[in-house]
Amino acid sequence: MTAVETLQPAIIYLGAGLAAALASRAVRLSPIVGYLVAGVVIGPSGFGLVQNNETSHFLADLGVVFLLFDIGLHFSLREISTRRDDMIGLAPLQIILCGGAFASIGVAFGFPWPVAALVGVSLALSSTAVVARILSDRNQPGCPMGRSATAVLVAQDIVAIFLLTFAASLGGDPNMLGMEALIVLGKAVLALAFAILAGRFVVRPLFESLAATGNRETFTVVALFIVLAASAATARADLSLTLGAFLAGMAVSDT
Repeated sequence: MTAVETLQPAIIYLGAGLAAALASRAVRLSPIVGYLVAGVVIGPSGFGLVQNNETSHFLADLGVVFLLFDIGLHFSLREISTRRDDMIGLAPLQIILCGGAFASIGVAFGFPWPVAALVGVSLALSSTAVVARILSDRNQPGCPMGRSATAVLVAQDIVAIFLLTFAASLGGDPNMLGMEALIVLGKAVLALAFAILAGRFVVRPLFESLAATGNRETFTVVALFIVLAASAATARADLSLTLGAFLAGMAVSDT
């Protein structure tokens, strides 16, 4: 594959995204609507300018990673304690009510209850990328509503990891589901604890030493390294890329 072939998908995505953003602004719609339409137009179901391959998946994941890192910058580690009511109260309540309603519909149509529960809870979850982008477009990540929404999104992201474990167990031994769920929960708690410790004892002293040099380019390189390393670490631990990016943003925000 030549350099031009490697860069071509990125060029098409950026060009289509720019055109979609300008068109959406012109008709006073959210850029998210334009991005979705542009994706359909240039994708395999449209003109086929880009294909559903590994390069497309990589660029999509990379975009969401940087988006969640930016959201994490506005949601410091202190917010975990101040927004605990949203994370352990509002988010579970929303998931239970909406997921239960969707699951009941599935059972009424004859689906087995494990499948109905899986589909119901999945439909109850929000798209982190879409909601985070809307908050960013409206300059609301730092307002009370934006912080509550972000806290709920983080809780839903953790629930989504449990859903993947549950979905994988449907074809295996159901007796192992509880153990696998506990393992996922333990990994998420360890990731949060590591982010807190790293932010306080590694990231903060590192950025303080970089501030003394006055070299802004180094700040950018270090921040890029932190977000990519954190995302890769959580992915290696069978957690989500976005969770690592968000935790990296929170660790950097405390500096």
